[in-house]
Amino acid sequence: MGRRPRQAAFEAAREATTDPRELAEALVANIADDVARRHTRGCPFINAAAEYPDERSRVRRAVHEHREWFRGALEEVAAGVGHPEPPAAAGQLVLLRDAALVGGYLDGWERVEDVFVRSARAALGLDGAK
Repeated sequence: MGRRPRQAAFEAAREATTDPRELAEALVANIADDVARRHTRGCPFINAAAEYPDERSRVRRAVHEHREWFRGALEEVAAGVGHPEPPAAAGQLVLLRDAALVGGYLDGWERVEDVFVRSARAALGLDGAK
């Protein structure tokens, strides 16, 4: 299976900078931009998982693989900025993105964006939250 847009965006951000903080900031901004521009009806992976409840289905396996990749990428970023618990930070960011996707759909991104960005930056331990 080819790289998904989220994976391609992460790779592009990683290639654009060697500074871990810049990568973390770019990741937060990219997630926010992705939610605002591409996911106006919620998360396609969450939606697909809801339609295919059997965890053994190809769809659910693809959802699981993507979420594991995403969690691992977030752990890598959290470790890069010196977070004391990268798995915990990654878990927070996954939940924040899930919530932002659903909240953006139900309440409008304009009500969700600032809270998402602040919370994601705080989860990574970045100073001067927006």
